Amino acid sequence: MCSYRRCQTAQTVSFFECWEKTLKLNNVAQSLYAKLLPSHLNEKATRVFASLSFEQCADDAVVKSHLIASFRASSSHYLAKFRSIKRSGAETQTMFVARLSEAYGFFLQAGEVETFDQIREATILEQFMNTLEGAAKQHVQICSPKNALEAAKVADIYFENRPKSQKNFSASHIKKLTLRVTRKTSKAQLEGNRKTRRCLLLKSRCLGASDSSCAGQRAKRLFYLSGNDS
Repeated sequence: MCSYRRCQTAQTVSFFECWEKTLKLNNVAQSLYAKLLPSHLNEKATRVFASLSFEQCADDAVVKSHLIASFRASSSHYLAKFRSIKRSGAETQTMFVARLSEAYGFFLQAGEVETFDQIREATILEQFMNTLEGAAKQHVQICSPKNALEAAKVADIYFENRPKSQKNFSASHIKKLTLRVTRKTSKAQLEGNRKTRRCLLLKSRCLGASDSSCAGQRAKRLFYLSGNDS
């Protein structure tokens, strides 16, 4: 029997598909679904079930919708998962495609995508979000826009309310400026190191020359003294 206790993530839809299929295979009447469900719920799901009225608890479809809503991740979460999913070593290509289909199905359900126009809107929204950077993208994601037009309006408001000093600088532009300053600093440090090495070399040569000069003067003095002694 499927168990919600092992379903700690947002894969609630998958749990209910397993749950309903198992009950149908065992010829359990649908009127008993809601009665059998509570014993298979984890702590969070149990709290959601307890918050429903008696009439709501008696309706399997209502219980299911509330539980899915409480665990559901955002559509962008499922889409990102769909984009990044990889086939595991022991998994066949057919099994991998089944997982891909399941992940994309979660995206469609979370975004309430049912028609071709909604798929088109979801695709445009995804591409628009990919053009945003840093804090702007995070701000728009928090607002959970339903389509690209709503996301664009939220982004416009965000950019209009930024400090004036930041309005002409995108994240990529700031990154380029930082890289340019870093390169200039590194170049200046390299030039400074070269000058320091030149100074040290000249100093050592001067010291060597003065040492040899002093040695020559001492030799001359000794020669002069020895000549006087004779």
